[in-house]
Amino acid sequence: MEAVRVECPVGTAPRLPYQLWVTYADGHKEYRQVRWENAALATEEAEATLPAGTDYTVQGFITGDLTTAQGLPVEAAVHVTAAPYAVPAAAPVAEPLPLNCVHLTGDNRLRHNRDLDIDHLLTLDVRQQLYNYRDTYGLPTDGYPVSDGWDSPTTKLKGHGSGHYMSALALAYASCPDADKRQQLKANARVMVDELRRCQERTFVYDRTLGRYREARDLAPEAELLQLGGTWADFDRYKQDYAHYGYGYLGAIPAQHCALVEAYRPYNNDEWVWAPYYCVHKQLAGLIDIATYIDDRAIARKALLVAKDMGLWVWNRLHYRTFVQMGGTQDERRARPGNRYEMWNTYIAGEVGGMAESLARLSAMVTDKQERARLLEAATYFDSPAFFDPLKRNIDAIRNRHANQHIPMVTGALRTFRAGGDGSYYQLARNFWTMVQGRYRYAMGGVGDDEKFREPYTQMHAMCAAKEPTMNETCCAYNLAKLTRDLNGYNPNDARYMDFYERVLYNQIVGSLRPTDYAVLYQYAVGKDASKPWGNETPQSTCCGGTGSENPVKYQEATYFVGGDTLWVALYLPTTARWETMKTTILQTCTWPAERSVIQFPDGSRRPFCIKLRVPYWATRGFDIRVNGQSLFASAKPHPGSYVTLPMRRWTADDSIEVVMPFTLHVDYGPDPVDGAWLGAFMQGPLVMAADSTGHFLPDYAADRRITHYFPLPKSSNYENQTVHP
Repeated sequence: MEAVRVECPVGTAPRLPYQLWVTYADGHKEYRQVRWENAALATEEAEATLPAGTDYTVQGFITGDLTTAQGLPVEAAVHVTAAPYAVPAAAPVAEPLPLNCVHLTGDNRLRHNRDLDIDHLLTLDVRQQLYNYRDTYGLPTDGYPVSDGWDSPTTKLKGHGSGHYMSALALAYASCPDADKRQQLKANARVMVDELRRCQERTFVYDRTLGRYREARDLAPEAELLQLGGTWADFDRYKQDYAHYGYGYLGAIPAQHCALVEAYRPYNNDEWVWAPYYCVHKQLAGLIDIATYIDDRAIARKALLVAKDMGLWVWNRLHYRTFVQMGGTQDERRARPGNRYEMWNTYIAGEVGGMAESLARLSAMVTDKQERARLLEAATYFDSPAFFDPLKRNIDAIRNRHANQHIPMVTGALRTFRAGGDGSYYQLARNFWTMVQGRYRYAMGGVGDDEKFREPYTQMHAMCAAKEPTMNETCCAYNLAKLTRDLNGYNPNDARYMDFYERVLYNQIVGSLRPTDYAVLYQYAVGKDASKPWGNETPQSTCCGGTGSENPVKYQEATYFVGGDTLWVALYLPTTARWETMKTTILQTCTWPAERSVIQFPDGSRRPFCIKLRVPYWATRGFDIRVNGQSLFASAKPHPGSYVTLPMRRWTADDSIEVVMPFTLHVDYGPDPVDGAWLGAFMQGPLVMAADSTGHFLPDYAADRRITHYFPLPKSSNYENQTVHP
């Protein structure tokens, strides 16, 4: 196997590879997962104290090997340096082609799911998405159906589903090929934006005593804040007080619930709060998506205005009423309300979704310099020092945290870096992503056990101990894909990012929509006899009902990346795309999933550009690229997990690029042997295989039985004759 030597800046734990390229006795080569023995928190913290010039080794093991009970031993040589890691420029090297410039083609599961999702979206009553808003702002609700799911009258997460609904409308509009359906989607987006602005305008209250409009900072002064209750009776009373929410507040729950987080009130749907800023994020994201993808200037401008005013409400509230104190005991840190160190380190009540991501996006979309600065400042207010600071030093702060509470915070940090934030945001995002790959993901790409990360390298034990299908939450897959896409923009030549994106898209995200009649998955259960617990028929049904409504209308969003005069083909999907800068159309023809794909340029190109084609990590046998019928590789093949560059040229309509990548059978081993046996998932190319179940978690549930299935592997390495299914 390859030698492992890394340089580690002083003050950090080492960045160690989560996979190594190995060669077998028969000459076959492939990537294998590594488990490193420095994962204990105390060990990582000690490594981060070593002075520059120190040399040391870290023991590890190739998983799934029988050389020892822990696997095949391997060592990493670490040298501590005084120089920090390099920080890239804030602007990404490459960007995905815009979603509305890439369209799925062919007869396949991808298009089927997309069309099923769009048709289902059009059956939903837009008025139901507005019921809670009108109820919160004292507007009549006659003719507006009461919402359901997690937006129902008995939950305090109202508005999260309406935000996802807006995002789904916008993404569907960008992806939909049917003109009539696009008009319906646009009309529903217009209704949402118009009605939300009407609600928001009810907070524009001029206070003659203050000599200005009432602002977010005026809501619940400290003495009043400490007396605020969180019962349903309190909730109903706050709904009558919209005049005091503060200029620009928009929510399907009263503004007092955002304030209650400042008093460290816990997650308790009956007595306190659920996750108020999580709801704020979903509606901000939905409005921003409408402003981005709906090509009606009036709708887009109003959506941006509504989002901007709410973003500035957030800035005003957090700027004047909160602070950060890291030292002392928890009681000391909570002596005053508003300590963000504690607010965002609170289980679920402090869940903020991608607030930082949306605020950073907003800051790049507005033109007023002061507003841009304030929105970016507001994005930094969602830093969680208890989570971020260890990650900046590559110390694993992931363990035992709520998974979907924290993944979007990392995406937000990276977006804040892009908008002009500190370089440490990039480092923590990169460190987090690598830790997930090595220590927490399942073969399908997802994470989580009962919604939480557990201890590092314990996926198989958690899986075997599961009594119900409460693992591998689909929201986590959605957010990991988003983070991966954004990191790839800074490292487009590092194929590991799109190898993972392919893994989680093909195996979890696409499979999380039932293809017969619309239903999506909360947890995409893994493990012996695991079944898919279908449900979540509306965006508001659960969090995964929300992300599940968005996923099918953006499968293609990371297929192509462009930067300067370079096109990266990151995914092999049947698509047509328009690269407007080069005035060229890209046609990719293949089945899905693809073992062969042909790329052409029907209009040619006005300017020359080079093309980089991803060689998947699993393409260890028979990979080839043929340009106009001629193979590029006379003998040595390109390294799996890399990109092949086709030199710059002006492409013509007669050019044809054929990528051949036969699926290879391999095993994705778990990191932790169970009862002395290694567990693994058979994979055929990018696809996790499923065995026919002998049972299932939910004996009364009519679920799809052909699902991901881990099982002990035979002691022999000969698994060619095992019966497995895609």
